[in-house]
Amino acid sequence: MIEAAVGVGVYMTDLPFSPRRLKLYNWPKWAGVTFLALTVLRLLWRATHRPPALPAAIAQAMPSWQSRA
Repeated sequence: MIEAAVGVGVYMTDLPFSPRRLKLYNWPKWAGVTFLALTVLRLLWRATHRPPALPAAIAQAMPSWQSRA
């Protein structure tokens, strides 16, 4: 994925100003906006919904520092 992004970035630097260049510049922007929106939605969901409790066997076997973390 990163290699493709670097390849597109190198390709874009040599393009003249055109609609194609604008499209290539906008794709990473919208991907970032989409990722940010999904992250915010996930954080809101996590803030309003409690996770299920750990099974008793796992909770007893877990070191105390891990349960505090």
